[in-house]
Amino acid sequence: MGKVNLKPFDPDKLKMYKSDEFEEAYTAELELDSVPDDVWVQIFVNEHQTSIYNMKRPVSVSGNKLGVVTSTHDNLKEEIEWVKGLVNATNQRWEQYKRQVEQREERKTTKEEEDKRKLRDKLK
Repeated sequence: MGKVNLKPFDPDKLKMYKSDEFEEAYTAELELDSVPDDVWVQIFVNEHQTSIYNMKRPVSVSGNKLGVVTSTHDNLKEEIEWVKGLVNATNQRWEQYKRQVEQREERKTTKEEEDKRKLRDKLK
C-alpha cells in the first residue's frame, strides 16, 4: 500500500454518531482516500500516542475511515487540523520505513549474489 490522505468533506454532510467514550461524546467520521496497510496504522497509532496536543481525544482507524471523538464543547475544526497533522506525520514516517525496508532488501540481495558468486568460484 502506501501513503493515505484525508478526503475533503462537506461539514454539513460529515457523518457523526454518538460515542460511548463519555457522556457528551460523538465520533466524527473522516474518510481516507484508501485503506491503509497495517504498518501505516501502527505508525498512526504511535503518532497519536506520542502527540502533545493538549485536547487529544481518541482517534480510531477502521478500513478507510478515521473516527475522531469529540464533543459539543470541543473545537472540532481544530481537532480535524490536528488529525491532518497526524496523517501527514504518519505518511512521512511510512516513507522512511519504506526506504529502510528497500535498503535492507537491497543489501540482502547484494549479499546473496555475493554468496552465490563465492560458491560458484569454488566450483572452478
